[in-house]
Amino acid sequence: MARTTRNSIRIQARGSSAADDLPVPDSSGAPASSTAHIASASTSSARAPRKSSAAKGKRKADDQGGAAGSGISTGSSKGSKLLKRSSSSNPQPPPSTSDSPPPHVKPEEPLDRLTPLSAELISLVLAHLTEPATTPAAVPRPDLKSLAQLCLVNKGLLPHARAALYRELQVETRVQAHAVHRALHGNNEVNKSVRAVTADVGTMAKTSSQWLGWFLFHSMHSLCGIIGSCRHLLTLTLYLPADSSAWTQSLCNSFNDQLKYLHTLVKDLEPSADASGRGGAGKHEGMDVGWRPRRSMSMWAVSQFIQPLATLKSLHTLRLCGISSDSSTLPAPPAHSLKLAEVVLIEVNITNTDLLHLLGEAKHLKRLTLWRSSLLSKRGLTHVLKRCPHLVELRVGGSWFGAKEEDDTNYPLDQSLPSLPHLQLLHVSGSLISPAALLLPTLSLQHLLVHNSPSFSPSAVHAALVKMRHDPPSVARLTLPEMRPAGDSGKRSGPAGARNPAGAGAGSGSGSAAAGTGGTVEGWNETWRFTVKKTAEAKGVVVEDRWRRDGGPEPGAGADEDDSESASE
Repeated sequence: MARTTRNSIRIQARGSSAADDLPVPDSSGAPASSTAHIASASTSSARAPRKSSAAKGKRKADDQGGAAGSGISTGSSKGSKLLKRSSSSNPQPPPSTSDSPPPHVKPEEPLDRLTPLSAELISLVLAHLTEPATTPAAVPRPDLKSLAQLCLVNKGLLPHARAALYRELQVETRVQAHAVHRALHGNNEVNKSVRAVTADVGTMAKTSSQWLGWFLFHSMHSLCGIIGSCRHLLTLTLYLPADSSAWTQSLCNSFNDQLKYLHTLVKDLEPSADASGRGGAGKHEGMDVGWRPRRSMSMWAVSQFIQPLATLKSLHTLRLCGISSDSSTLPAPPAHSLKLAEVVLIEVNITNTDLLHLLGEAKHLKRLTLWRSSLLSKRGLTHVLKRCPHLVELRVGGSWFGAKEEDDTNYPLDQSLPSLPHLQLLHVSGSLISPAALLLPTLSLQHLLVHNSPSFSPSAVHAALVKMRHDPPSVARLTLPEMRPAGDSGKRSGPAGARNPAGAGAGSGSGSAAAGTGGTVEGWNETWRFTVKKTAEAKGVVVEDRWRRDGGPEPGAGADEDDSESASE
């Protein structure tokens, strides 16, 4: 029994496959019968092929035993191989010393989730990518830096981002104008995406004062090329210095049959509601028209601009500063059929005939601003307004109206208002309207502002308010800057900024109003102000002496007490 057990242990150490062929003791512990030994001997020839497998099992057992003896298992060897492979693919940075900076680890790129979207949706997303405005009045501009970073991350967005970059072009340097001209001239896909162009030729030519003409030549050449390449342009804003007037013909020729989709054209006018706070034209008169002319502006000739204007089929907004009638002998072109909805003309020297040619049929005109038109007469203004039956807003003033003595008895707006049934806002500076206009049965204004009109004396205004209908009233809000107290109005309005002496013109009925507000024959005192306001209140009319463009009170409207306190301190 001891011998059988010793043999079993020895065979078991060699391999599990060989142990299956050995005799197993029975339950009584006696050795196995000789029949088992004979059977094993007779089948030795049949088990010869198992010898190699037994040898392999022996070598495997020896390897396992050796590995077990050294303390390293097969699983640990596989783990070490995987660890080496992962460390070779993602090597860990070596420990940094004080002498060498730590190595730069490349960040993982974010997933591109925008490229699979449709082109229309991508264009909509990129169109709303704007930088935050620094002030509430600031105009939002596209955030070009974020757009460029977006292109670096999402390679598939490059064509869409390029179109977004060129959607609103702001050309301010000569090099930029040259580069944009080259980019648009040979790429139809890019120039189709341009929707707005703002070009400041004055800053382009400021590179060198010694070679101003050379830089101006190349800047205007690039600008004409940009305008000619953008066939789908919608908004065009031009700031042209006085030295660029010689390029008017070439610039107007670039409009010819090129900008069929253009709907807004602005020349040498900046919005007054910007961060500078300087105000626009008419600020000193208390009627800011919303636009401020440039200090240096070019002068266009009407004969050069009329023919290209007729080719702008989709134009509905025209804002010009600096256009003059010329002595051209060319026959007058036929009236254009443009559906102009807004026309702003500031600092223009234009005659009545040229103004009618500029406005065209004017059947769709809703807003008209005429400021400082030196050649426009009162009779010509009457003819112009009769051509605009659908006017809703009218701002006129700053001209040479009232230069003759008989002008004080000729009021063109009194004759024109019956033909303007849709008029809601009327701002007038000059002797163009009288208080008798408040008695017209067809008048229905939301706001009437009258400045520097001698006919609007306190007694005449009071008499007109008494006779005016009140259900509904002819005017909902009436603004008269001459109603301001003498000391207050002299400080806040008018080009003559000197403050009048205390009490001068404030308590006298025959004294004039403060300097800069247009003196009247009969001055406004405290009694007249109280009487007119109470009479207007009974009629449902708000009478005020200040107005601000956004509809709120003018800065300093209720600061009389604060001013007196600060003056006493």
